[in-house]
Amino acid sequence: MENSKSKSKGHETKHLRSGNDDFVISVVTNGSYSIIINGTTWLNNAPTYFNANNKTYNSSDGTLKLVQSSATSGTDKIGQWQSTMFLYETNDAAAVQFTAIIKTYQQLPIIIFQQYFNDGATWAQASTYESLCGGFPGFKMEGDPGKLGFLSFGGLMFGDTNKHIGSWSNQTSTINDGITGGPLALFDQDGRTLVISPFNNFMSASFLHDQNKGGNYYGGIMGGVSTIPAKYHQDFIMYYGKGINKAFEGWGKTLRNFYGKSTKQQDGDITIKYLGYWTDNGAYYYYHTENGTNYEQTVLGVRDYANKMNIPYRYFQYDSWWYYKGIGGGVKTWVARPDVFPDGFENVTKMIKYPAAAHNRYWASDTTYAKQNGGKYDFIVEKYKAVPISKQFWMDLFSEAKKWGMVLYEQDWLNVEFSGLNAFLHDLDLGAKWLTQMADAAQDSGIYIQYCMANPRHAMQSLLYPAVTQARVSNDYHPGDGQWSIGISSIFAAAMGVAPYKDTFWTTEVQPGNPYGSDEIGATNDRVDEKYRNNLSGVEGATKYLLIEERTN
Repeated sequence: MENSKSKSKGHETKHLRSGNDDFVISVVTNGSYSIIINGTTWLNNAPTYFNANNKTYNSSDGTLKLVQSSATSGTDKIGQWQSTMFLYETNDAAAVQFTAIIKTYQQLPIIIFQQYFNDGATWAQASTYESLCGGFPGFKMEGDPGKLGFLSFGGLMFGDTNKHIGSWSNQTSTINDGITGGPLALFDQDGRTLVISPFNNFMSASFLHDQNKGGNYYGGIMGGVSTIPAKYHQDFIMYYGKGINKAFEGWGKTLRNFYGKSTKQQDGDITIKYLGYWTDNGAYYYYHTENGTNYEQTVLGVRDYANKMNIPYRYFQYDSWWYYKGIGGGVKTWVARPDVFPDGFENVTKMIKYPAAAHNRYWASDTTYAKQNGGKYDFIVEKYKAVPISKQFWMDLFSEAKKWGMVLYEQDWLNVEFSGLNAFLHDLDLGAKWLTQMADAAQDSGIYIQYCMANPRHAMQSLLYPAVTQARVSNDYHPGDGQWSIGISSIFAAAMGVAPYKDTFWTTEVQPGNPYGSDEIGATNDRVDEKYRNNLSGVEGATKYLLIEERTN
Protein backbone atom coordinates (compact mmCIF):
# COMPACT_ATOMS: atom_id res chain seq x y z
CA MET A 1 0.00 0.00 0.00
CA GLU A 2 1.44 3.36 -0.99
CA ASN A 3 0.87 6.52 0.98
CA SER A 4 -2.53 7.91 -0.07
CA LYS A 5 -5.07 10.61 0.71
CA SER A 6 -8.85 10.86 0.78
CA LYS A 7 -11.47 13.36 1.95
CA SER A 8 -14.55 12.81 4.09
CA LYS A 9 -16.91 15.38 5.62
CA GLY A 10 -14.41 18.18 5.08
CA HIS A 11 -11.50 16.34 6.67
CA GLU A 12 -8.54 14.90 4.82
CA THR A 13 -7.38 11.37 5.61
CA LYS A 14 -3.83 10.22 4.94
CA HIS A 15 -2.83 6.57 4.86
CA LEU A 16 0.87 6.48 5.72
CA ARG A 17 2.94 3.36 5.18
CA SER A 18 5.73 2.82 7.72
CA GLY A 19 8.49 0.73 6.20
CA ASN A 20 6.16 -2.16 5.36
CA ASP A 21 3.00 -2.49 3.27
CA ASP A 22 1.40 -4.36 6.19
CA PHE A 23 1.89 -1.45 8.61
CA VAL A 24 -0.20 1.67 7.95
CA ILE A 25 -1.43 4.53 10.08
CA SER A 26 -4.53 6.35 8.92
CA VAL A 27 -4.41 9.98 10.06
CA VAL A 28 -7.34 12.40 9.73
CA THR A 29 -6.95 16.18 9.91
CA ASN A 30 -9.55 16.30 12.72
CA GLY A 31 -7.00 14.71 15.06
CA SER A 32 -8.06 11.07 14.83
CA TYR A 33 -5.83 8.16 13.78
CA SER A 34 -5.91 4.37 13.56
CA ILE A 35 -3.40 1.55 13.13
CA ILE A 36 -4.00 -0.84 10.25
CA ILE A 37 -2.13 -4.15 10.05
CA ASN A 38 -2.39 -6.29 6.92
CA GLY A 39 -5.51 -4.39 5.91
CA THR A 40 -7.26 -4.84 9.28
CA THR A 41 -7.74 -2.06 11.83
CA TRP A 42 -6.11 -3.10 15.09
CA LEU A 43 -6.31 0.15 17.04
CA ASN A 44 -8.44 3.29 16.97
CA ASN A 45 -7.41 6.45 18.76
CA ALA A 46 -8.74 7.58 22.11
CA PRO A 47 -9.20 11.32 22.79
CA THR A 48 -6.07 13.35 23.45
CA TYR A 49 -5.88 15.06 26.84
CA PHE A 50 -3.49 17.39 28.64
CA ASN A 51 -3.14 18.58 32.26
CA ALA A 52 -2.32 22.14 33.29
CA ASN A 53 -3.44 24.65 35.92
CA ASN A 54 -4.93 21.86 38.05
CA LYS A 55 -7.31 20.98 35.21
CA THR A 56 -7.64 18.23 32.63
CA TYR A 57 -8.32 19.47 29.10
CA ASN A 58 -9.77 16.86 26.74
CA SER A 59 -10.24 16.88 22.97
CA SER A 60 -13.51 14.97 23.36
CA ASP A 61 -15.38 17.69 25.29
CA GLY A 62 -14.03 20.82 23.65
CA THR A 63 -11.84 21.92 26.56
CA LEU A 64 -8.80 21.10 24.42
CA LYS A 65 -9.40 22.66 21.00
CA LEU A 66 -7.69 21.58 17.79
CA VAL A 67 -6.57 24.89 16.23
CA GLN A 68 -4.30 23.67 13.45
CA SER A 69 -3.33 20.53 11.55
CA SER A 70 -0.16 20.57 9.46
CA ALA A 71 2.36 18.29 7.80
CA THR A 72 6.09 18.44 7.34
CA SER A 73 9.02 16.16 6.53
CA GLY A 74 12.74 15.87 7.14
CA THR A 75 15.63 13.63 8.15
CA ASP A 76 16.90 12.73 11.62
CA LYS A 77 19.17 10.16 13.23
CA ILE A 78 16.73 7.37 12.34
CA GLY A 79 16.12 8.33 8.72
CA GLN A 80 13.72 10.21 6.46
CA TRP A 81 10.40 11.02 8.06
CA GLN A 82 7.11 12.74 7.47
CA SER A 83 4.89 14.00 10.22
CA THR A 84 1.39 15.22 10.98
CA MET A 85 1.12 17.79 13.75
CA PHE A 86 -2.04 18.61 15.68
CA LEU A 87 -1.79 21.92 17.55
CA TYR A 88 -4.17 22.05 20.52
CA GLU A 89 -5.05 24.95 22.79
CA THR A 90 -6.92 25.05 26.09
CA ASN A 91 -10.30 26.79 25.91
CA ASP A 92 -9.82 29.12 28.86
CA ALA A 93 -8.02 32.39 29.52
CA ALA A 94 -4.71 30.58 29.98
CA ALA A 95 -4.79 29.42 26.34
CA VAL A 96 -1.95 26.92 26.88
CA GLN A 97 -0.78 25.18 23.70
CA PHE A 98 0.12 21.53 23.32
CA THR A 99 1.10 19.67 20.12
CA ALA A 100 0.51 15.99 19.32
CA ILE A 101 2.84 14.76 16.57
CA ILE A 102 2.74 11.55 14.54
CA LYS A 103 5.97 10.77 12.68
CA THR A 104 6.38 7.93 10.18
CA TYR A 105 9.47 6.60 8.42
CA GLN A 106 9.18 5.27 4.85
CA GLN A 107 12.13 2.88 5.23
CA LEU A 108 11.51 1.57 8.75
CA PRO A 109 8.45 -0.10 10.35
CA ILE A 110 8.16 2.47 13.15
CA ILE A 111 5.89 5.31 14.19
CA ILE A 112 6.95 7.95 16.71
CA PHE A 113 4.20 9.63 18.74
CA GLN A 114 5.35 12.85 20.39
CA GLN A 115 3.82 15.05 23.06
CA TYR A 116 5.28 18.53 22.62
CA PHE A 117 4.66 21.05 25.38
CA ASN A 118 4.79 24.34 23.46
CA ASP A 119 4.18 26.50 26.54
CA GLY A 120 5.08 23.92 29.15
CA ALA A 121 2.64 23.20 31.96
CA THR A 122 2.38 24.06 35.63
CA TRP A 123 0.19 22.20 38.11
CA ALA A 124 0.10 19.37 35.59
CA GLN A 125 0.02 16.52 38.09
CA ALA A 126 -2.68 13.87 37.94
CA SER A 127 -4.72 12.57 40.86
CA THR A 128 -2.31 9.66 41.49
CA TYR A 129 1.30 8.75 40.74
CA GLU A 130 -0.01 5.84 38.65
CA SER A 131 -1.86 8.15 36.26
CA LEU A 132 -0.53 10.58 33.63
CA CYS A 133 -0.07 14.31 33.16
CA GLY A 134 -1.61 13.95 29.72
CA GLY A 135 -2.42 11.24 27.21
CA PHE A 136 -1.02 10.80 23.67
CA PRO A 137 -0.91 8.40 21.97
CA GLY A 138 -4.15 6.91 23.18
CA PHE A 139 -5.98 3.82 21.96
CA LYS A 140 -9.39 2.41 22.71
CA MET A 141 -9.53 -0.99 24.34
CA GLU A 142 -12.14 -2.50 22.06
CA GLY A 143 -12.92 -5.54 19.98
CA ASP A 144 -13.87 -9.14 20.61
CA PRO A 145 -11.75 -11.56 22.62
CA GLY A 146 -9.77 -13.78 20.29
CA LYS A 147 -8.72 -11.17 17.73
CA LEU A 148 -5.42 -10.11 19.28
CA GLY A 149 -3.17 -11.28 22.07
CA PHE A 150 -0.96 -9.12 24.25
CA LEU A 151 2.22 -9.32 26.31
CA SER A 152 2.50 -6.64 28.98
CA PHE A 153 5.72 -6.28 31.00
CA GLY A 154 5.47 -5.02 34.56
CA GLY A 155 6.86 -5.29 38.07
CA LEU A 156 10.45 -6.08 39.04
CA MET A 157 13.34 -7.82 37.36
CA PHE A 158 13.01 -6.10 33.97
CA GLY A 159 9.23 -6.38 34.12
CA ASP A 160 9.26 -10.14 34.73
CA THR A 161 7.43 -10.52 38.04
CA ASN A 162 4.11 -9.04 36.94
CA LYS A 163 4.15 -9.78 33.21
CA HIS A 164 0.79 -10.70 31.72
CA ILE A 165 -0.20 -12.50 28.54
CA GLY A 166 -3.79 -12.63 27.40
CA SER A 167 -6.46 -11.53 24.97
CA TRP A 168 -6.67 -7.84 24.00
CA SER A 169 -10.31 -6.75 24.06
CA ASN A 170 -12.86 -4.60 25.89
CA GLN A 171 -12.78 -7.22 28.66
CA THR A 172 -9.04 -6.94 29.29
CA SER A 173 -8.10 -5.87 32.82
CA THR A 174 -4.48 -7.07 33.23
CA ILE A 175 -2.53 -4.46 31.28
CA ASN A 176 0.38 -3.13 33.34
CA ASP A 177 0.67 0.61 33.74
CA GLY A 178 1.83 3.30 36.13
CA ILE A 179 5.17 3.37 37.93
CA THR A 180 5.89 -0.34 37.48
CA GLY A 181 4.38 -0.80 34.00
CA GLY A 182 6.37 -1.36 30.86
CA PRO A 183 6.39 -2.10 27.14
CA LEU A 184 3.34 -3.66 25.51
CA ALA A 185 3.23 -6.07 22.57
CA LEU A 186 0.10 -6.87 20.55
CA PHE A 187 0.04 -9.80 18.14
CA ASP A 188 -2.26 -11.99 16.08
CA GLN A 189 -2.22 -15.74 15.51
CA ASP A 190 0.07 -15.31 12.50
CA GLY A 191 2.71 -13.59 14.63
CA ARG A 192 2.23 -10.06 13.30
CA THR A 193 3.37 -7.95 16.23
CA LEU A 194 3.35 -4.35 17.44
CA VAL A 195 5.69 -3.28 20.27
CA ILE A 196 4.83 -0.02 22.05
CA SER A 197 7.16 1.70 24.51
CA PRO A 198 8.63 5.06 25.50
CA PHE A 199 11.29 6.35 23.12
CA ASN A 200 12.92 8.96 25.39
CA ASN A 201 12.86 10.24 28.98
CA PHE A 202 12.40 6.67 30.18
CA MET A 203 12.50 7.44 33.89
CA SER A 204 9.55 9.84 33.73
CA ALA A 205 7.41 8.16 31.05
CA SER A 206 4.46 5.92 31.95
CA PHE A 207 1.42 4.20 30.52
CA LEU A 208 -2.17 4.28 31.77
CA HIS A 209 -5.01 1.81 31.31
CA ASP A 210 -7.76 4.08 32.53
CA GLN A 211 -10.36 1.47 33.45
CA ASN A 212 -10.25 -2.03 34.87
CA LYS A 213 -11.88 -3.41 31.72
CA GLY A 214 -12.21 -1.78 28.35
CA GLY A 215 -11.49 1.94 28.56
CA ASN A 216 -8.46 3.53 26.95
CA TYR A 217 -4.72 2.90 26.94
CA TYR A 218 -2.43 5.94 26.95
CA GLY A 219 1.21 6.96 27.00
CA GLY A 220 2.40 10.06 28.82
CA ILE A 221 4.42 11.56 31.66
CA MET A 222 4.07 9.95 35.11
CA GLY A 223 1.29 11.47 37.16
CA GLY A 224 3.28 13.00 40.02
CA VAL A 225 5.10 15.58 37.90
CA SER A 226 3.73 19.08 38.57
CA THR A 227 5.91 21.24 36.29
CA ILE A 228 6.81 20.56 32.65
CA PRO A 229 9.09 23.10 30.95
CA ALA A 230 8.29 24.77 27.64
CA LYS A 231 9.39 22.84 24.53
CA TYR A 232 9.71 19.59 26.50
CA HIS A 233 8.74 16.51 24.52
CA GLN A 234 7.85 12.98 25.51
CA ASP A 235 8.09 10.41 22.71
CA PHE A 236 6.72 6.89 22.28
CA ILE A 237 7.67 4.34 19.63
CA MET A 238 5.49 1.76 17.89
CA TYR A 239 7.45 -0.94 16.06
CA TYR A 240 5.99 -3.54 13.69
CA GLY A 241 7.46 -6.95 12.93
CA LYS A 242 6.46 -10.44 11.88
CA GLY A 243 7.06 -12.82 14.78
CA ILE A 244 7.17 -11.81 18.42
CA ASN A 245 10.89 -12.34 18.80
CA LYS A 246 11.61 -10.63 15.49
CA ALA A 247 9.54 -7.61 16.51
CA PHE A 248 11.33 -7.30 19.85
CA GLU A 249 14.69 -7.72 18.14
CA GLY A 250 13.90 -4.99 15.62
CA TRP A 251 12.50 -2.68 18.29
CA GLY A 252 15.58 -3.21 20.44
CA LYS A 253 17.97 -2.71 17.55
CA THR A 254 16.26 0.57 16.67
CA LEU A 255 16.63 1.81 20.24
CA ARG A 256 20.21 0.57 20.66
CA ASN A 257 21.27 2.19 17.40
CA PHE A 258 19.62 5.46 18.38
CA TYR A 259 21.26 5.56 21.83
CA GLY A 260 24.56 3.95 20.86
CA LYS A 261 24.24 0.92 23.17
CA SER A 262 26.58 -1.91 22.18
CA THR A 263 26.96 -5.36 23.67
CA LYS A 264 30.74 -5.29 23.10
CA GLN A 265 31.37 -4.07 26.64
CA GLN A 266 30.01 -7.38 27.91
CA ASP A 267 33.12 -9.05 26.50
CA GLY A 268 35.24 -7.48 29.25
CA ASP A 269 32.88 -8.38 32.11
CA ILE A 270 34.33 -11.54 33.67
CA THR A 271 31.17 -12.05 35.75
CA ILE A 272 29.29 -12.71 32.51
CA LYS A 273 31.93 -14.93 30.93
CA TYR A 274 32.97 -17.10 33.86
CA LEU A 275 31.64 -19.08 36.79
CA GLY A 276 31.30 -17.26 40.10
CA TYR A 277 30.22 -18.07 43.64
CA TRP A 278 27.12 -16.15 44.88
CA THR A 279 25.82 -15.56 48.38
CA ASP A 280 22.55 -13.71 47.72
CA ASN A 281 18.99 -14.61 48.69
CA GLY A 282 18.46 -18.31 47.99
CA ALA A 283 22.14 -19.20 48.23
CA TYR A 284 23.50 -21.40 51.01
CA TYR A 285 25.53 -18.63 52.67
CA TYR A 286 22.95 -15.83 52.49
CA TYR A 287 23.04 -14.37 56.04
CA HIS A 288 24.32 -17.80 57.07
CA THR A 289 27.85 -18.93 57.95
CA GLU A 290 29.40 -22.22 58.94
CA ASN A 291 28.79 -23.01 62.60
CA GLY A 292 31.16 -21.18 64.90
CA THR A 293 32.73 -19.04 62.17
CA ASN A 294 32.43 -15.51 60.83
CA TYR A 295 31.96 -14.62 57.18
CA GLU A 296 35.67 -14.17 56.56
CA GLN A 297 36.37 -17.74 57.66
CA THR A 298 33.39 -19.05 55.68
CA VAL A 299 34.50 -17.30 52.48
CA LEU A 300 38.01 -18.68 52.82
CA GLY A 301 36.50 -22.12 53.42
CA VAL A 302 34.61 -21.86 50.12
CA ARG A 303 37.88 -21.01 48.37
CA ASP A 304 39.68 -23.98 49.95
CA TYR A 305 36.90 -26.36 48.90
CA ALA A 306 36.85 -24.97 45.35
CA ASN A 307 40.61 -25.44 45.06
CA LYS A 308 40.35 -28.99 46.41
CA MET A 309 37.60 -29.90 43.95
CA ASN A 310 39.11 -27.97 41.01
CA ILE A 311 36.03 -25.76 40.65
CA PRO A 312 37.07 -22.87 38.38
CA TYR A 313 35.49 -19.89 40.14
CA ARG A 314 36.70 -16.59 38.73
CA TYR A 315 34.96 -14.18 41.12
CA PHE A 316 33.02 -14.08 44.41
CA GLN A 317 29.74 -12.22 45.04
CA TYR A 318 29.24 -10.53 48.43
CA ASP A 319 25.62 -9.79 49.21
CA SER A 320 23.98 -7.35 51.64
CA TRP A 321 25.26 -9.07 54.78
CA TRP A 322 28.61 -7.25 54.90
CA TYR A 323 27.85 -3.50 55.23
CA TYR A 324 26.19 -1.20 57.77
CA LYS A 325 22.39 -0.74 57.66
CA GLY A 326 20.49 2.30 58.83
CA ILE A 327 16.93 3.57 59.09
CA GLY A 328 14.43 1.39 57.25
CA GLY A 329 17.04 -1.22 56.40
CA GLY A 330 18.81 1.03 53.90
CA VAL A 331 22.55 1.53 53.61
CA LYS A 332 24.10 3.66 56.30
CA THR A 333 27.76 3.17 55.37
CA TRP A 334 28.96 0.94 52.52
CA VAL A 335 32.01 -0.49 54.27
CA ALA A 336 32.64 -3.93 55.72
CA ARG A 337 31.71 -4.43 59.37
CA PRO A 338 34.56 -5.75 61.53
CA ASP A 339 32.38 -8.55 62.90
CA VAL A 340 31.99 -9.81 59.32
CA PHE A 341 35.53 -9.26 58.01
CA PRO A 342 37.88 -8.72 61.00
CA ASP A 343 40.85 -8.31 58.64
CA GLY A 344 39.01 -5.89 56.35
CA PHE A 345 37.54 -6.37 52.89
CA GLU A 346 40.79 -5.68 51.06
CA ASN A 347 42.64 -8.40 52.97
CA VAL A 348 39.83 -10.89 52.37
CA THR A 349 39.95 -10.44 48.59
CA LYS A 350 43.73 -10.72 48.67
CA MET A 351 43.47 -13.99 50.60
CA ILE A 352 40.67 -15.46 48.51
CA LYS A 353 42.33 -14.30 45.25
CA TYR A 354 39.00 -13.77 43.48
CA PRO A 355 37.79 -10.35 42.33
CA ALA A 356 34.53 -9.17 43.88
CA ALA A 357 30.97 -8.61 42.76
CA ALA A 358 29.48 -6.40 45.47
CA HIS A 359 25.82 -5.88 46.33
CA ASN A 360 24.28 -2.57 47.36
CA ARG A 361 20.75 -1.50 48.17
CA TYR A 362 18.95 1.85 48.64
CA TRP A 363 20.47 4.59 50.82
CA ALA A 364 19.03 5.14 54.30
CA SER A 365 18.03 8.61 55.43
CA ASP A 366 20.78 8.46 58.10
CA THR A 367 23.53 7.57 55.63
CA THR A 368 26.85 8.92 56.82
CA TYR A 369 27.73 10.15 53.31
CA ALA A 370 25.06 12.87 53.23
CA LYS A 371 25.88 16.43 54.24
CA GLN A 372 22.67 16.40 56.28
CA ASN A 373 24.28 13.74 58.50
CA GLY A 374 27.76 15.20 58.67
CA GLY A 375 29.04 13.67 55.44
CA LYS A 376 30.66 15.45 52.48
CA TYR A 377 28.25 14.73 49.61
CA ASP A 378 25.05 16.28 48.31
CA PHE A 379 22.03 14.05 48.92
CA ILE A 380 18.29 14.43 48.83
CA VAL A 381 17.14 13.06 52.19
CA GLU A 382 13.57 12.13 53.05
CA LYS A 383 12.05 10.32 56.02
CA TYR A 384 13.36 6.84 55.31
CA LYS A 385 15.48 7.00 52.16
CA ALA A 386 18.03 9.21 50.46
CA VAL A 387 19.66 9.55 47.07
CA PRO A 388 23.04 11.04 46.10
CA ILE A 389 23.00 13.88 43.56
CA SER A 390 26.72 14.09 42.93
CA LYS A 391 28.82 12.13 40.45
CA GLN A 392 31.82 12.68 42.73
CA PHE A 393 30.12 10.56 45.37
CA TRP A 394 30.02 7.61 42.99
CA MET A 395 33.58 8.23 41.81
CA ASP A 396 34.84 8.11 45.40
CA LEU A 397 32.69 5.09 46.28
CA PHE A 398 33.96 3.09 43.31
CA SER A 399 37.54 4.21 43.87
CA GLU A 400 37.47 2.74 47.38
CA ALA A 401 35.75 -0.43 46.15
CA LYS A 402 38.39 -1.02 43.51
CA LYS A 403 40.99 -1.12 46.29
CA TRP A 404 39.36 -4.27 47.63
CA GLY A 405 38.95 -5.81 44.20
CA MET A 406 35.41 -4.94 43.06
CA VAL A 407 34.82 -5.51 39.34
CA LEU A 408 31.00 -5.66 39.36
CA TYR A 409 28.67 -3.32 41.24
CA GLU A 410 25.23 -4.86 41.80
CA GLN A 411 22.64 -2.10 42.29
CA ASP A 412 19.72 -3.88 43.91
CA TRP A 413 16.35 -2.54 45.12
CA LEU A 414 16.11 -0.11 42.21
CA ASN A 415 12.32 -0.14 42.44
CA VAL A 416 12.29 0.60 46.16
CA GLU A 417 14.71 3.49 45.78
CA PHE A 418 12.66 5.04 42.97
CA SER A 419 9.16 4.61 44.37
CA GLY A 420 10.30 5.25 47.96
CA LEU A 421 11.37 8.87 47.44
CA ASN A 422 8.76 11.49 46.63
CA ALA A 423 11.44 13.53 44.90
CA PHE A 424 11.76 10.90 42.17
CA LEU A 425 8.01 10.82 41.56
CA HIS A 426 7.64 14.59 41.27
CA ASP A 427 10.75 15.47 39.26
CA LEU A 428 11.08 14.95 35.50
CA ASP A 429 14.86 14.61 35.56
CA LEU A 430 15.96 13.28 38.95
CA GLY A 431 15.60 9.58 38.11
CA ALA A 432 17.74 9.92 35.01
CA LYS A 433 20.27 12.07 36.86
CA TRP A 434 20.66 9.42 39.59
CA LEU A 435 21.31 6.54 37.20
CA THR A 436 23.47 8.63 34.84
CA GLN A 437 25.83 9.76 37.61
CA MET A 438 26.16 6.17 38.80
CA ALA A 439 26.78 4.75 35.32
CA ASP A 440 29.16 7.48 34.20
CA ALA A 441 31.25 7.04 37.35
CA ALA A 442 31.34 3.28 36.80
CA GLN A 443 32.41 3.77 33.19
CA ASP A 444 35.17 6.17 34.24
CA SER A 445 36.28 3.75 36.96
CA GLY A 446 36.32 0.59 34.85
CA ILE A 447 33.48 -0.97 36.84
CA TYR A 448 30.56 -2.95 35.40
CA ILE A 449 27.00 -2.69 36.76
CA GLN A 450 24.28 -5.26 37.25
CA TYR A 451 20.72 -3.94 37.72
CA CYS A 452 18.52 -5.87 40.14
CA MET A 453 14.83 -5.35 40.97
CA ALA A 454 14.63 -2.99 38.00
CA ASN A 455 11.24 -1.79 36.81
CA PRO A 456 10.85 -1.44 33.04
CA ARG A 457 11.72 2.27 33.28
CA HIS A 458 15.13 1.42 34.76
CA ALA A 459 15.52 -1.30 32.15
CA MET A 460 15.00 1.10 29.27
CA GLN A 461 17.18 3.78 30.87
CA SER A 462 20.08 1.29 30.70
CA LEU A 463 20.13 1.91 26.93
CA LEU A 464 22.15 5.03 27.72
CA TYR A 465 24.85 3.27 29.76
CA PRO A 466 27.61 1.04 28.37
CA ALA A 467 28.63 0.17 31.95
CA VAL A 468 25.29 -1.61 32.59
CA THR A 469 26.21 -4.96 31.07
CA GLN A 470 23.74 -7.27 32.81
CA ALA A 471 20.49 -7.42 34.75
CA ARG A 472 18.43 -9.79 36.81
CA VAL A 473 15.41 -11.04 34.84
CA SER A 474 13.92 -13.38 37.43
CA ASN A 475 12.84 -13.27 41.04
CA ASP A 476 15.12 -14.48 43.82
CA TYR A 477 16.04 -18.14 43.61
CA HIS A 478 14.69 -20.61 46.16
CA PRO A 479 14.80 -24.40 45.96
CA GLY A 480 11.97 -25.88 43.94
CA ASP A 481 10.52 -22.72 42.41
CA GLY A 482 10.33 -21.92 38.70
CA GLN A 483 12.39 -18.76 38.64
CA TRP A 484 14.72 -20.25 36.05
CA SER A 485 11.97 -19.78 33.41
CA ILE A 486 13.36 -16.52 32.01
CA GLY A 487 12.63 -16.81 28.29
CA ILE A 488 10.15 -13.94 28.08
CA SER A 489 12.02 -11.44 30.26
CA SER A 490 15.25 -12.31 28.44
CA ILE A 491 13.66 -11.08 25.20
CA PHE A 492 13.31 -7.65 26.83
CA ALA A 493 16.84 -7.69 28.28
CA ALA A 494 18.46 -8.70 25.00
CA ALA A 495 16.59 -5.90 23.23
CA MET A 496 18.10 -3.41 25.69
CA GLY A 497 21.62 -4.73 25.07
CA VAL A 498 22.15 -6.29 28.50
CA ALA A 499 22.89 -9.88 29.41
CA PRO A 500 19.99 -11.55 31.27
CA TYR A 501 20.94 -13.05 34.64
CA LYS A 502 18.80 -15.75 36.25
CA ASP A 503 20.19 -15.55 39.83
CA THR A 504 21.82 -18.31 41.85
CA PHE A 505 21.15 -22.04 41.68
CA TRP A 506 21.93 -25.08 43.79
CA THR A 507 24.23 -27.70 42.34
CA THR A 508 22.67 -30.61 44.28
CA GLU A 509 19.07 -31.44 45.15
CA VAL A 510 19.83 -31.74 48.87
CA GLN A 511 21.99 -29.23 50.75
CA PRO A 512 22.32 -30.42 54.38
CA GLY A 513 22.13 -27.60 56.89
CA ASN A 514 20.69 -25.05 54.47
CA PRO A 515 18.83 -22.14 56.13
CA TYR A 516 15.63 -22.60 54.07
CA GLY A 517 14.55 -26.01 55.29
CA SER A 518 13.84 -27.28 51.77
CA ASP A 519 15.35 -29.30 48.94
CA GLU A 520 15.58 -28.73 45.18
CA ILE A 521 12.99 -30.75 43.28
CA GLY A 522 14.83 -30.76 39.97
CA ALA A 523 12.11 -29.17 37.81
CA THR A 524 12.68 -29.07 34.05
CA ASN A 525 11.76 -26.67 31.28
CA ASP A 526 9.69 -29.42 29.64
CA ARG A 527 7.39 -29.59 32.68
CA VAL A 528 6.70 -25.87 32.61
CA ASP A 529 6.16 -25.79 28.85
CA GLU A 530 3.78 -28.75 29.17
CA LYS A 531 1.89 -26.88 31.91
CA TYR A 532 1.53 -23.86 29.60
CA ARG A 533 0.19 -25.99 26.77
CA ASN A 534 -2.23 -28.08 28.81
CA ASN A 535 -3.90 -25.24 30.70
CA LEU A 536 -4.54 -22.77 27.89
CA SER A 537 -7.04 -22.51 25.08
CA GLY A 538 -8.07 -20.14 22.32
CA VAL A 539 -5.97 -17.10 21.40
CA GLU A 540 -4.45 -16.91 24.87
CA GLY A 541 -3.20 -20.46 24.56
CA ALA A 542 -2.02 -19.98 21.02
CA THR A 543 -0.15 -16.80 21.78
CA LYS A 544 1.51 -18.23 24.87
CA TYR A 545 2.48 -21.27 22.85
CA LEU A 546 3.85 -18.97 20.17
CA LEU A 547 6.03 -17.22 22.75
CA ILE A 548 7.36 -20.54 24.03
CA GLU A 549 8.11 -21.85 20.56
CA GLU A 550 9.89 -18.67 19.51
CA ARG A 551 11.84 -18.68 22.75
CA THR A 552 13.11 -22.22 22.25
CA ASN A 553 13.77 -22.16 18.49
